[in-house]
Amino acid sequence: MLPEAVAVSVTAVDISEEAVERTMSNIEKNDFSPTVKVVQANVFDLLTQLAEEKNRDYDFIILDPPAFTKSGHTLKNAYRGYKEINLKGYENFCPEADIWLPARVLIL
Repeated sequence: MLPEAVAVSVTAVDISEEAVERTMSNIEKNDFSPTVKVVQANVFDLLTQLAEEKNRDYDFIILDPPAFTKSGHTLKNAYRGYKEINLKGYENFCPEADIWLPARVLIL
């Protein structure tokens, strides 16, 4: 069993207005309002801004990027996108922080 953890603050970011609205609704339903802030933004732009501001306030970052490709023809661009978002994530956390990169597994 994992130890219970409590976040002092959480920042949830999504570019989709609909996703932000659903997240805010769920936060209110679950009484997380004082803890969770929701931001509608392009994650690339936000991470760049935080790096420029030398913001290292985050102890734990979860990067769950969208699928950057649906075909093998655009694989190089997808690799570049994944690399960029991960590097930007690393620029924005304190040295003691953890970054989790969700993995998707297909079991046949």
